[in-house]
Amino acid sequence: MRGGSLTNQIITAHVAVHSGHLTLLAGNRQDGFKEELIMKSFWVTLFTLAMISLSIWGIMRGVAYLSFKVDCSDYLKRAADSNSIELAQENLKKATSYLEQHGTTSGIVSIILKQPSNDIGFFYKNLKASEADLAAISSNLKASSLEKSNVLMKLRETLLDAGKEGDKITKPMGIEIYPNNLGYFLWAVISSIAALISGAKLYFELY
Repeated sequence: MRGGSLTNQIITAHVAVHSGHLTLLAGNRQDGFKEELIMKSFWVTLFTLAMISLSIWGIMRGVAYLSFKVDCSDYLKRAADSNSIELAQENLKKATSYLEQHGTTSGIVSIILKQPSNDIGFFYKNLKASEADLAAISSNLKASSLEKSNVLMKLRETLLDAGKEGDKITKPMGIEIYPNNLGYFLWAVISSIAALISGAKLYFELY
């Protein structure tokens, strides 16, 4: 009887230990599943936020571009296309007034390389010099039609550049978001990196 009782106790102990191991293993698996679920949720959230951030960035860039186009670029184009000194003066004044109201009269829009083509000061001074030429010819009552035509031609050459798709306004690239160019650049870089890393992580986990 004692031998049988001892055997039963040993068996019971083995069963208890085995059950403990199974419980521990199940617990570890559950913890691992929870951790994996948390990480997946993190990457999904990061990817979603990054894409939302890039979308907002694109919308704000688009709005800034349209605002500058309507309130400045279009008037420069109209000044270049004007057939009279008075029309050219009127439209050029609207463009320079916009630049002055927004403090866009000096600085460089480039982030890394300081290209001369992105010098806002040069761009603004050119426009003001053209304004002065128009004012001078307008006040000269003895100015001939040829002289007026030469001034308008010079203005057109100053304002427009020839491109593959036709003439385009000569202006520093990115002037529509100045002076926030660096902020927009960092915003785009950080959001893009976050989207690429989280997107790649999710892709490799799924496939």
